Amino acid sequence: MDSAERAVAAYVLNWNGGDAAVACVESILRSTGVVPTVYVVDNDSRDGSPERLTRLLGRDRVIATGGNRGYAGGMNTALEHLRRSGGDVALLITHDVRLMPDALARLLELVRGDANVGIAGPVVVYRERPRRLIGAGGYLRPERLAAGVHREVLEPGPYPVDWLDGCCLLVRREAVEAVGGFDEGYFLYYEDTDIGHRVGRAGWSVVLHPGAVAVHEKYGVPGAYYFHYMVRNRYRFWRKNFGIGPARVGGAVTAETARIAAAWLRALVRSVPAFEEERAESRLRLRRHLHAVVTGTMAYLRGEEGRSAR
Repeated sequence: MDSAERAVAAYVLNWNGGDAAVACVESILRSTGVVPTVYVVDNDSRDGSPERLTRLLGRDRVIATGGNRGYAGGMNTALEHLRRSGGDVALLITHDVRLMPDALARLLELVRGDANVGIAGPVVVYRERPRRLIGAGGYLRPERLAAGVHREVLEPGPYPVDWLDGCCLLVRREAVEAVGGFDEGYFLYYEDTDIGHRVGRAGWSVVLHPGAVAVHEKYGVPGAYYFHYMVRNRYRFWRKNFGIGPARVGGAVTAETARIAAAWLRALVRSVPAFEEERAESRLRLRRHLHAVVTGTMAYLRGEEGRSAR
């Protein structure tokens, strides 16, 4: 790639990211083989991180959304900024991710080298356990109402997937704009599954690059909001994209509940002290999921969209 092709805009979506947001920006700036221009899209953070990031990048590089617009709204803000600036490709990344130095160059080379690639993404690993994959691309199995992630790399080179983890995406603006951008009705979660499916359905390729690696700060049991949005938005995704009604989706939610309960029971019968943390996490996960089954289902049936009123 020549110097113009190596230039790329990077948008870090921040919400009270603190030190993690600074580390994310710094990891992008350390990227090799590319010339990144880093922006921060801030979702009304109140932890002082916008001020810290302004000192690091400059005032014109921190874009305020004017409120907490969630992932979808924040990334649409980034895409609008990209459009106004005349850019064609952008990295969309959340504040809790750090890129390996060569990751962005690998993704950019993939997108620049194939005009049909609409979205490209890296392998995502745990920060605390970098040998363990969070995911290597996502798949859809409509017959089983499954939207899952590949837990191992499937091929040595780039390969097509149904969707990619929204924590780190290199997107071609033309492809994402062609399907109307991110669906802000989700607010959080499932919007990455949704955009990947819609871009693929529109004829673009969605590709995982196994040589590009992003490190994510996922650990422990997610907060209650995660379970709520995952349940609520599951109904939205399958109805919107496949015409599958709430009765069938509710059955899938029930089956997942049974699996989480079984995991809790397995942890419960392990009396060895070393498994105490596992038992506590399983219990917390089950409690939060059960609560979300009620709140998320009711929110969907009420027609709730965007940020939850709960």
